[in-house]
Amino acid sequence: MKVLIVTFGDIQNPTNGYLMRVNYIFRCLNSSTDVNVIQFITDRVPIDSIKGIYSFHVNNNYASYLFTFVWKSLSLIFLLKNQDVVMIEGSMFLPFAITAKILRKKVVYDTHGSIVEVSKGVR
Repeated sequence: MKVLIVTFGDIQNPTNGYLMRVNYIFRCLNSSTDVNVIQFITDRVPIDSIKGIYSFHVNNNYASYLFTFVWKSLSLIFLLKNQDVVMIEGSMFLPFAITAKILRKKVVYDTHGSIVEVSKGVR
């Protein structure tokens, strides 16, 4: 089974409960399935990335989020096509959920805790 996780923040360096939970989900799934991660980061994008983790920088404003999420959900359609399950970790990733549903993929839409990361970046 192939799983794609879409998240906000660097799961390689978890600094709060939301990122710790996503990191734990990634490690558990990675032990038994093929997992890819798309993560959006407001800080600098890490250079030493783990295989299967795609990191993208976003600016600290909502207009940038909207444009980036819609654009990436369409430009990364090749990655979405190859997945069995798309796990959305945050309510702001609706474009990814819609694209995955159009591609007839199973979608797990978990909106717990994402507003914490957004509000920290917008302050």
